Amino acid sequence: MTVYETAGPDASGQYLIGYPTPGVPHVFTAAGAAPSHRLATEECARLNELQVVDRRTAIVRKANMIVLDRER
Repeated sequence: MTVYETAGPDASGQYLIGYPTPGVPHVFTAAGAAPSHRLATEECARLNELQVVDRRTAIVRKANMIVLDRER
């Protein structure tokens, strides 16, 4: 799972939203920016939670398919 985190502020005062690059964790991949640390942190939390929700949905979908296959 990708874990989003904040970095910054940069030279223009923006806080970056991103994640450590898989395979090279010392390299930060920026996925967006926000004008304040609070907004950047909130967006990271939203993106991280969205991944959890998507994963749970995939697990439920897979379980439902297994049940449907067994009923045939």
